[in-house]
Amino acid sequence: VEEMLALARSEADMGKKVQETCSFSDVVIESVLSFEAVFYQGKRELESDVEEGICVRGDEKDLRRLMGILLDNADKYSPEGSRTRVSLNRVQGKKVRLTVENTGAEIPKEKLEEIFERFYRSDSSRSDRKGYGLGLAIAKSVVERCRGTIRAESGDGENRFIVELRTAECRKKESDGK
Repeated sequence: VEEMLALARSEADMGKKVQETCSFSDVVIESVLSFEAVFYQGKRELESDVEEGICVRGDEKDLRRLMGILLDNADKYSPEGSRTRVSLNRVQGKKVRLTVENTGAEIPKEKLEEIFERFYRSDSSRSDRKGYGLGLAIAKSVVERCRGTIRAESGDGENRFIVELRTAECRKKESDGK
């Protein structure tokens, strides 16, 4: 129910321009750190390569939800002993690219667009997992609200989720008197 409400709220806010600037680097780093124990318990590796000082326009809470969805999916759909890699870097001038890639069952090419639709489950082998097929629909909604793109690629035993957003100038943090 919470996911349905989040998706409905995000779609209702779609027309509103996002004004907040936040450190996407910090969001990604903190999200990876919060998932390290989960991956460790599942006997999976979690690696990251995050360029510092990357800011984007977007709601920080929504961007944290996006990271949570992508990392949760990587955890759920990766076999024991696998590795998930998260990278964030600047590309093509004013764009940034977030990539979350993990080993696991490949997603059929014809399904790569459909996985972002509500209630979509890519195959019956995933139906024993918790969830209702809303996570990637919420992720897509968050990314579109930030005027970005999200896509999936799959091949050679790896799945990649790629998010591209426009950079924003980072706000200077107020001095704490030091």
